[in-house]
Amino acid sequence: MAVNLRVEDSPDTIYSRNGAFPDENRGLIFPGTSDIHGPGLYQCWENYYMESYPHHYFIFSHDTVKAIGWEQISGTNRGLLKKVKVDLEYLKKNNFTITYP
Repeated sequence: MAVNLRVEDSPDTIYSRNGAFPDENRGLIFPGTSDIHGPGLYQCWENYYMESYPHHYFIFSHDTVKAIGWEQISGTNRGLLKKVKVDLEYLKKNNFTITYP
């Protein structure tokens, strides 16, 4: 099953988007593929998390995203398959990988 990945720095238990909503294919990941995120200008995750708060990765059912859209999902848990709070400790413990399922 294809999923959509959204990343937020909010500690909310639900995905909430105020303002512009992305199209349904943003963050789309197909079965058997990977989506790679890097620390950007920080060069390494250790430096990144010295300057940043943990991030929350929300994995949604792409079928739900297609059916009702991000605007209807915002502020709810509809279509949410998994939520992961990611910080440096989590990355080290999980070999710098977030997996689903």
